[in-house]
Amino acid sequence: MRPDSLLLEVSGLTKHFGGVVAVDDLDLRVNRGEIVGLIGPNGSGKTTTFNIISGALRPDEGTIVFDGTDITSWPTYRIARAGLARTFQLTRVFDEMTVYENLVAAAGSRAEVVEERIGPLLELVRLEDHLAMPAGNLSIGQQKLLEMVRAAALGADLFLLDEPFAGINPTMERHLIDLINHLQSEGSTFLLIDHEMQLVTELCSYIYLMDFGRNFAEGTPEEVREDPRTLEAYFGKGYIAGTRDQ
Repeated sequence: MRPDSLLLEVSGLTKHFGGVVAVDDLDLRVNRGEIVGLIGPNGSGKTTTFNIISGALRPDEGTIVFDGTDITSWPTYRIARAGLARTFQLTRVFDEMTVYENLVAAAGSRAEVVEERIGPLLELVRLEDHLAMPAGNLSIGQQKLLEMVRAAALGADLFLLDEPFAGINPTMERHLIDLINHLQSEGSTFLLIDHEMQLVTELCSYIYLMDFGRNFAEGTPEEVREDPRTLEAYFGKGYIAGTRDQ
C-alpha cells in the first residue's frame, strides 16, 4: 500500500518534437516521503519528462501539480524555489569554485546553512575534508554527491535524480544511497531515473516503466520486474516469445 500524501501529480503529459511524440499522455504520482523509480529503455521519454516537470520544457498537453499547486507553466527558477530540485546525468557543479563556495552559493550566501544543515551531510558522504578543493577537481561520483548536498542546501522537498549512479564506482554508489536514505528519513521525496535495476529495486518502493513516451507498466519493484511488459520494453516481443527479434 502506497502512502496517501500526494506531492507530485502528472496528468496527461504530452510533448511533441516535430512529428515525434516524446511523451504520450503520461500519468504518474509521487507521494510525500516515497522514493519512486522511472525506468525504461533509451529514448523512452524519461529525461524529457524530467525536463518538463522541472520547467526546462513546456508540455503540449497535460498538467503538473506540485504540493497542491499547478506549476505547469512556471519557469525553472520558480519551480526550484518552490522546493523541487533537479540533478543531471552530467554533473553541473561550478568547476572553478570550491566545494564550500558551491554550497554557499546554493544556500544564498547563508554560511550558517552550510555549517548547521549541510555539515552533517558532508560528513555522511565523506566530503567534509574537501571544502577548499575546486569542485572541478572532484571525481564524477563526488561531484554527484556535491550536487545532492547542494540541492539539500536549497531546502528541496522533491528531488528529481537523472541517472545518479551512472559512471560512479561502488564506493560512491554506497555514499549516494546513504545520502538518499538519510534525506528521506528527514522527509525528502525522490523521483529517480536509472538503468541499474538492482539499485532501483533496493531504493524504490514504487516504479513506473516508460516506453515510447507512455506509462507502460507500474507497481512495486517485484511487480514491475516480473511483468512481461518489462522484458518486452527492453528486449522486444521476440524475446518474450522465445525467439529474439533478428
